[in-house]
Amino acid sequence: MAEGLDEMVRETLMEFGANEGVDGLEAPTPETPLYGEKGLLDSLALVSLIADLESKIEECMGIQVTLADERAMSRKRSPFRTVGSLVDFVREVVENTRQS
Repeated sequence: MAEGLDEMVRETLMEFGANEGVDGLEAPTPETPLYGEKGLLDSLALVSLIADLESKIEECMGIQVTLADERAMSRKRSPFRTVGSLVDFVREVVENTRQS
């Protein structure tokens, strides 16, 4: 399950990058910076990406999640800073949503 979710996030990132003309998302690695210092996305692009991910999770997994909530914003380190931190956060949110 986790591997499929990780791949879905990476595919969504690649599609987003291609559609929005964001260089650097053609082959994202866990270290690819997304948001913040040296990040590839500005705040508007990040909001669009989050909406795309939420829609993709609902479409593929049949569950509704909210990725940009108080839990995400109150963290000391943003879960949106790199591809790896985003994948970890999406996995955590999906698992928590399934358990509730």
